[in-house]
Amino acid sequence: MIFRAGVPMPIPEISAALRPHINSPDAKAFPVPGGVVSIIDTESSIADVSAALDQVGVFFFIVPMDANVVGMPQTLTTALNQVGGVPPSAPQPVRPLTVDEILDKINATGVESLTDAEKAILEANQTGSAN
Repeated sequence: MIFRAGVPMPIPEISAALRPHINSPDAKAFPVPGGVVSIIDTESSIADVSAALDQVGVFFFIVPMDANVVGMPQTLTTALNQVGGVPPSAPQPVRPLTVDEILDKINATGVESLTDAEKAILEANQTGSAN
């Protein structure tokens, strides 16, 4: 699966660059938020397909069809995963920081960087106070 950022319309130079790498007439391309997704069956390596697209000078991502796309804007991630047939991953629960992790955060970024939840964890774990 190839995601090309930019105008969601065919570009003949990109089609020409991909043509030698396409093994099946079932190749597809369609618009998604922010660009175009192309689905091709290829025996070429990702490096070979990437080198061909580099020659055209476009910004792109190449993702194996069985990979779950993460780390991009949610609308794009969802669209790419749907196109690739990858089920959406369940949101991972956020584990609260431990007291040691909170203290490390204070050392690194200052007490002002603490969230209310982190402050509550510190307060709940105080062993005593000076009277």
